[in-house]
Amino acid sequence: MSFLSSTWQFVKRHKGKIFVIGGAVGGYLMLNRYLSEIERKWEKSASKDFVSEVRKKETHFESTLQTCNSTVRSLTPKIIEILDELLDSEAMLKRIESETDIKKKISMWEELRVNILCRLISEVYCLCLFVCYLRTQLTVISGYMYVDSCRNGSNSLINQSIQMKYMSLLTMFYQQGIKAIVAPVEEAVRVAVNDISLKEKINISKINSLFEKIKAIMSFSFSSPDSHFSRYLMDPEKIAHIMNDPNIDKDECSSSSTTLTAKESAIIKKMLAETQDILESNDFKKVLESSIDVGFSVVMDMIVGCFSSIGAQNGFTNPHSTEVAFAKLLPLLNKTLINRKKPDDFLTLVNHLVCLDVLNCFAANIYEAFCEPNQ
Repeated sequence: MSFLSSTWQFVKRHKGKIFVIGGAVGGYLMLNRYLSEIERKWEKSASKDFVSEVRKKETHFESTLQTCNSTVRSLTPKIIEILDELLDSEAMLKRIESETDIKKKISMWEELRVNILCRLISEVYCLCLFVCYLRTQLTVISGYMYVDSCRNGSNSLINQSIQMKYMSLLTMFYQQGIKAIVAPVEEAVRVAVNDISLKEKINISKINSLFEKIKAIMSFSFSSPDSHFSRYLMDPEKIAHIMNDPNIDKDECSSSSTTLTAKESAIIKKMLAETQDILESNDFKKVLESSIDVGFSVVMDMIVGCFSSIGAQNGFTNPHSTEVAFAKLLPLLNKTLINRKKPDDFLTLVNHLVCLDVLNCFAANIYEAFCEPNQ
């Protein structure tokens, strides 16, 4: 009883302090609960914003890939046409047919062999470079456009004029790049077939070894210190002129008829420098090498088809066990190339390349890097 009495007396003496302390504790608990609720709402909102941003990026990137794929498919026939003009085997065959001198005829057959193999392999290197290059270009532009979309139209980085100037670099590939690629391919083919006679019996395994030798020579050529893939895609002299000229002349890029402002010129120069850095990177080299491996696999499928048709003439035989004189294989290879009439016939390799995981992951990394708002 005395304990309760003393407690009550203590409460009466310190009633004011107790009310203040109780109010403070209660207020703290209420404030803590309120702040916790605010924090939960903020985290939920931030999470939603993050998910929304990720989905927006994903949708934009997927749209970029689709645009790239359709562009590649529509432009591939032009590359095939240029290669057919540069390496016209039909004209060589007609000259061989009309030639009467045996020694000259043999020499012309040797040249035809180089021509047909060069035509076949040049298509691999040209299409692989083209697809990897266009993937790079469009993902760079797409990254810039995403940053612009986040700015809600204020202080945008790139406009249509800049995009047209940047994409017009493709004309350099058509006008100079394809021809520049054919030259080292032809040299590699000559070295690889030098010790193989036209009369020598060859099979699929020997053809595969021949292609591996050509690929090794090309790889060595590309790996030299002064050799960069960008030289086949972006004319060094013209790019250097653009990079050093404070005002990019309207004739620099034929697809655009307007002169860029000083600000636009600075942006396009920055994009060109960034693109060159990407094309000269080890990552781009690895992606291109993977693409070229796919290209040679597609060509080997074509070779197997040729051997299958040869074996079918004597009933069914395993194409891998079929052997034929090198000279007899050449017309069949040439016929396979020139008989491609439908658009889909030209797109076999391209359709494989646009689905290549390593290429699409590379493009995703470029896109993510250029989506940063500090561009």
